[in-house]
Amino acid sequence: RAALGDPLRIHAVCEDYRASSTIDLELQETAREAIDSVLKLPDGPSAALVAIDPRTGAVRAMFGGTNFQRSQFNLATQAERQPGSSFKPIVLASAFRQGIAPSTRLTSKPIEIDAGDRIWKVSNYEGSYLGEIDLARAMVASDNAVYAQLTKIVGPKTIVDTARRL
Repeated sequence: RAALGDPLRIHAVCEDYRASSTIDLELQETAREAIDSVLKLPDGPSAALVAIDPRTGAVRAMFGGTNFQRSQFNLATQAERQPGSSFKPIVLASAFRQGIAPSTRLTSKPIEIDAGDRIWKVSNYEGSYLGEIDLARAMVASDNAVYAQLTKIVGPKTIVDTARRL
């Protein structure tokens, strides 16, 4: 520990250190452009994107914010958010495999689902609900209530199988 406190020692330890990255700069730029093409308002919502090679686990692109000088907060690495929304496309893909169409309509409302060992109280962000809505629009709105209902319809095991196939 004492050696680590010595700046000369740290330099000696680090002079042969080489850093490498799995980031693909072209894919990184594509990720930024994709987010910028959808989220155009400077004071509008923000997004993060992490692209991972499923064969190797290598991070190929990571986008965590639009302006590092304005905010050093990186949504991709620092936001403490639930990963639930990232599973909605997998739930929808599972529904497609069962013949459920994107035009299928469910009701966006506060719900409680019996999860066996507990009651799952599902709500949407800021308590907003859209009423009867098709699955495609519910995906765009990231509607938790609709996708929780769809999870119950499709079945959690089917969703896990779909995720493993990806």
